[in-house]
Amino acid sequence: LAALTIAVAVSCSLPMVLIERGNITIRVLRGSIGAAAGRLLDAFASLAVAGVVALMAWQFYAYAAKLAQGNETTWVLQVPIAPFWFGVDAILWCAVAVQLIVAARDVVRLFDRSTQAHRTAAIDGDPL
Repeated sequence: LAALTIAVAVSCSLPMVLIERGNITIRVLRGSIGAAAGRLLDAFASLAVAGVVALMAWQFYAYAAKLAQGNETTWVLQVPIAPFWFGVDAILWCAVAVQLIVAARDVVRLFDRSTQAHRTAAIDGDPL
């Protein structure tokens, strides 16, 4: 039961990490390719992360559905396992929505020239 609770707790941190852009970012090419290309790569990376998290959520749903179909329970207390994993899946779908917002902000930054000088000086994305 503790492992299932930890899975829910850990998944709860993912949407917050994504909205705060707390994930690890490697920007090796930023200095050599220019600011506009760097923003393009940031937008592409944001969309790629959204895709990966969506694939994870889809697979977690499939896993939870199999557990529900098999009426899997914990060994000692006989607590159904599937609701925990459906909870993790719901949180992952929230993370997908959050990452799509982050990706949309990155795409807007591609075309927004009003504060371009300020944004190119920043290492991470500035809030809109």
